[in-house]
Amino acid sequence: MISDLDLCRGCSAPQVGLDEHFLEAICVEHARSVTRLFVERCTAMGDRDMKGIVPFLAGSQDALDSFDLVWDTAFGNAHRSILMRGQRDVAAIAAALAFALHLRGVPGAWSLKFPEPVTLRFGCWLLPRAGEITVEATERRVLIAVKASGKQRRAFFRRTRAGWTGEGSIRMPAARMGRLPIAVVHDYTPPGFEEETNLDMLQPAAARRLAVACRSAIKLIDQYAPVYSAWVRRVVRLVVPLPSQRGCLRSGSDSFLPGLIRICHQPDPSMIAEMLVHEATHQYYYILARLGGVTDGSDQAIYYSPIKKTGRPLDKILLAYHAFANVEILSRLFIENGLKDCHHARRNVANLGKQLDEMETHLRNSSTLTPIGRGLCEPLFDLRRNGNSTCQA
Repeated sequence: MISDLDLCRGCSAPQVGLDEHFLEAICVEHARSVTRLFVERCTAMGDRDMKGIVPFLAGSQDALDSFDLVWDTAFGNAHRSILMRGQRDVAAIAAALAFALHLRGVPGAWSLKFPEPVTLRFGCWLLPRAGEITVEATERRVLIAVKASGKQRRAFFRRTRAGWTGEGSIRMPAARMGRLPIAVVHDYTPPGFEEETNLDMLQPAAARRLAVACRSAIKLIDQYAPVYSAWVRRVVRLVVPLPSQRGCLRSGSDSFLPGLIRICHQPDPSMIAEMLVHEATHQYYYILARLGGVTDGSDQAIYYSPIKKTGRPLDKILLAYHAFANVEILSRLFIENGLKDCHHARRNVANLGKQLDEMETHLRNSSTLTPIGRGLCEPLFDLRRNGNSTCQA
């Protein structure tokens, strides 16, 4: 019989082996619960500008049956909206939920009016700005009519064996990793980013440059650290560019935005690879956190983080350790497997070791970690000591 701890261990690092059915079950159940609560909220609001979409979402909950469908920022934004009880973005979130279903072939017809014009996204495509929208979707075709400032425009999407094709919309640049592309955002503010000022996503040129860099980084991972290929591919869907500063890695993610990460451009593809792996690793932490806390909450102490150079609660120590231990392992694989010009990887191995050892001591000495918390860190203790990455910097 497989224990809860054994199931959680698969989210610590790709070398451990992930039970994808377990991962899918967590995300599908979460998406169904969020959608049900969101539908109840929309029903209670009784908005006359939302025609057909609430019944569509209510009747499509059984279709939320796969990781690929529910691993979408729409469900995170719906969750945030429920918790915050805000009404500003309800219509846009409802449209995003419907588009997530249409992308997987769920048919439906609906229309919306927005409080103010918005830019919506259908997969990798940016739709024309809309004050009103009407959608008719079959399993293989989606027709979208938008209206703003008295002008009406149409977008049409067709599903083929190779994926979706689109007309009347702007396709964002993407780096394909497996069957699903990783799109790089431009000219679009994802819900949840309205107040963000430290972004570089309004420039198409920045998005194209970062997409090219991501492609190079993915090739690097495939060739020199292939165990991390599926680790990244499974959970990274959307990349938001951050302003770049040469040699300075800046990245981030949000538990309410599944599949979306923020990274900056760097000329060294191994740096981009590091950020992809780092932020992908956070996604696995966020997934397990949906099951419960990584600590039992009894330890209110603050522990020194050599990464942040300040005191942090134990759950944040674990969050950092989980990501940076995978970065250290990735860097060792780059070196062991013959990556040329691996100066950055060697610096990582030299610099991260002592920092990770210090954080590991905090975690090893704690009696408050739950099976989720232990599952995330204990396999990394063994991998760092006994794994096949044993090169010296």
